[in-house]
Amino acid sequence: PPQGQPVSQALRQTVKWQALSELPLAAAYAFVALVFMALFVSVHFPSKYLPIAMDSAKKKLVEWQVKEKAALVLESARSGVASAYQHAVESTYHAKAVEYVDAARRHASVAY
Repeated sequence: PPQGQPVSQALRQTVKWQALSELPLAAAYAFVALVFMALFVSVHFPSKYLPIAMDSAKKKLVEWQVKEKAALVLESARSGVASAYQHAVESTYHAKAVEYVDAARRHASVAY
């Protein structure tokens, strides 16, 4: 600062106020540019590379016989669930549970 002049006054005289006032506008412009770049990337690259990836995935599904293995797992799960359900229905706990539910229904119908 010049002699005998406070720093704040010297700073006010030397600052380029027009350039300083353009900073928020420049930041907003940069933010909008970043948003549009992100939108472009999110549309362009999937449209370009997704069909290639889908074709490759379909080839691998056929190559690794995923459909057949999934059907085998599903069939074994169904048979396991059916046998577990049959065993549960035949148990004494199931009979007691049905009895308790019937008693609760009777009591609820009387109460309400």
